[in-house]
Amino acid sequence: MWPYTPMPQTHRHGSAFGLSPVPVAVFLPSPHHTRPVAADLAQHGTWYGVTARQATALIARYTQPHDLVADLDNYPMIARATQYLHRCPITLPAEASDDTGLDSPQQSIGLLFVRLPRLAAPGMPLHVMTAAMQSWRSLLRPGGYLLVALTEPSPRQGSHRATVVTAARAAGLSWRQEFLVALAPLPEYEPRAMPDTAATTPPSLVDGRHAVTHVTLFAFRRPSGGDRA
Repeated sequence: MWPYTPMPQTHRHGSAFGLSPVPVAVFLPSPHHTRPVAADLAQHGTWYGVTARQATALIARYTQPHDLVADLDNYPMIARATQYLHRCPITLPAEASDDTGLDSPQQSIGLLFVRLPRLAAPGMPLHVMTAAMQSWRSLLRPGGYLLVALTEPSPRQGSHRATVVTAARAAGLSWRQEFLVALAPLPEYEPRAMPDTAATTPPSLVDGRHAVTHVTLFAFRRPSGGDRA
């Protein structure tokens, strides 16, 4: 069973930018009594908040048996989850881990995991992100997927989310799915969200900003037809 809670769509015709709405889903933390999908997967930790159980669900959803799966940062958990599902993990060059692009002989990856922002482009300017997306797209087989984890909140000026989506579309990738991965169990009662206590409850801020409680994932697909779509 697909381990997420789908969220209702509130816009039938997309945003003001003309983008078609995509399904949005939420990955909730697994109960403590839930066993991992394999005995040794939990030993490898998480991928930027994504657990082994969630990673295997994503790999199973976006790949076929014997597909090549890669992570730009070569996390052991991603490689082990890939093997568990009878896919083929590949190791990318270490010198590419902090770069926005790749030079690799592998041109048929079924699923590529990427964490953003990267050290080579901390501000994530649009032209740099577009060039990176084009490079990552070239590594995917037709119909392959790029899974991007946005691990930092958007700056006060601009939006990382808008930059990622715009750059992917400019590079010829189609936006297929968005996930919100909760990093901690959701509270049963939140006084700041209740009409009778919201006004009197002090804000919960860290250095003037709300604490990060989730990671956003974006699934982009390389078209299965021609070079562009």
